[in-house]
Amino acid sequence: MGQDDIAEGFIHWVGTFGSLSKPVNSLYDLTDGIALFEICAEIDRQWFKSIRSADIGDNWVLKLNNLKKLYKLVTRYYEEVLGYPASNLGEPNLGAIAKEGNGEELLKLCHLILTLAVQCERNQVYIGKIMSLGEEDQRSLMVSIESVLAQLGSAEPDTDTEGHHDVDMMDDNTSMANDGSDDPVARLQAELMKSYAEKDELEKSAIELSTEHKQVQTKYEELLVLNEELKTRMEELERSMARAAKTGKADFILRTEIDKLKLDLDKADARFQEVERVNKAQEATIAELTRRVSDSDEAKDEVARMRDQLQEYKHAAERLAKSEHVIEKYKKKLEESTDMRREMRVLEEELAQTQERARLIEEEYRRVSQLQPAVDNYRDEFVRLESQHNIAVAELGQTTERVRQLEDETE
Repeated sequence: MGQDDIAEGFIHWVGTFGSLSKPVNSLYDLTDGIALFEICAEIDRQWFKSIRSADIGDNWVLKLNNLKKLYKLVTRYYEEVLGYPASNLGEPNLGAIAKEGNGEELLKLCHLILTLAVQCERNQVYIGKIMSLGEEDQRSLMVSIESVLAQLGSAEPDTDTEGHHDVDMMDDNTSMANDGSDDPVARLQAELMKSYAEKDELEKSAIELSTEHKQVQTKYEELLVLNEELKTRMEELERSMARAAKTGKADFILRTEIDKLKLDLDKADARFQEVERVNKAQEATIAELTRRVSDSDEAKDEVARMRDQLQEYKHAAERLAKSEHVIEKYKKKLEESTDMRREMRVLEEELAQTQERARLIEEEYRRVSQLQPAVDNYRDEFVRLESQHNIAVAELGQTTERVRQLEDETE
């Protein structure tokens, strides 16, 4: 995935934000930091306060000040809200962005903002914006997100951070719940990428097989025309033999040659029938591949839907786990309060229901993953049919040469 593809995907994602003060058509339009500030302000208005969107032109000093302020707020958001240490993040060269408009360094900052959007509390909104883009843009943005998550992979989110969620500490069960919900998301992302690749491969195979089928069909039609010509010549020879027999001048050699031509014609008819059978088999295979491509599209949509649901359940489980921790913390003080105990039981039931829904989603994901062996079987079947097709083409060539030789001998 090239840098230009990732940049184009990010520009298209930025275009889904309708509240920007100016249009963004290229990475250079982001070098002043204003549009990026406005995107971050939409993500969390309390944390990111929009700066004055005046046209600062090519004044690189003002650009650098905006970028420094933005980068500082972004790193603090990762640390204080998302719970990731900023030391794990790659620091972009803000001076190169402001002075030279360096696209590579600017993309590093864009990666951080994109990942921040899909990790924030309202991440479903921004994931939905990604899903509304084309497949190539989705892939490029996934690569961008995964590159930042790989940097953060060595550090677990510090869910004990105070402030944004107003929770003092999280117990070990909450951390385990968060860890368990991250792996399925990564697997679903990989499955979605795999579905894209399988779809492209199936479409390519269907196109190639359709082209080969058209070529075989053309040769088959040519052989049919040649067959009709041979039949016409046979009829003419038979009429000539009949006239010769009436006059008593039948030529034994000519009759022998006619019998040989009849035998060859019967063999050609058998070959024609075999080619017709192969054509029908290839038509059935093309129809099956077309259906598989359609099924692949449906499977891709299902994986994307399941990923969105899993994200929703993940955040619901996190909120319930945090609520459970708060309840446990004050449980002794509220033992005599019937109302509080009833609320605690309700929260526990909701947590159990959420965990059950998450388990069902996991089972559904495993069921979708079992489709892979079927795709491999169809790929093997395609290779076998392609081999049979090549044999049929060779036999057709031999038959054509034999008929040509017979035609030359008859002349």
